[in-house]
Amino acid sequence: MLLAEDRFTGVGWLTPLGDAVLGGAAELSWARRYGPILRMLFDIGFLGVSAAGKRTPVFAVDEPNALKFDQQIDRIEAFYVARAYHSALEVRTADSRNVGWSNESRDDSDASLAL
Repeated sequence: MLLAEDRFTGVGWLTPLGDAVLGGAAELSWARRYGPILRMLFDIGFLGVSAAGKRTPVFAVDEPNALKFDQQIDRIEAFYVARAYHSALEVRTADSRNVGWSNESRDDSDASLAL
């Protein structure tokens, strides 16, 4: 991973996070495959999550251990991009809430998230 930019200093820590995704490990659960990346994005405050039946997103600042275990990741129903990143990502919404992606159709073979 990240071979295009050989001087990138994050290769040492970022490559292991994406190994399961890029390695095509079909036998891994969705949480095991994408969990390391999700945890990193959650831990830095970029992503928030909500579990089934919850409408309010949870961010690491509120619940730092919300994604500590794979079982917690398996219960995620939606992902939310923190408002702090909306301007930089040119996110446009009808209201000022966090932008969320539904995770209803997620299965182990499809990692796409629909806006």
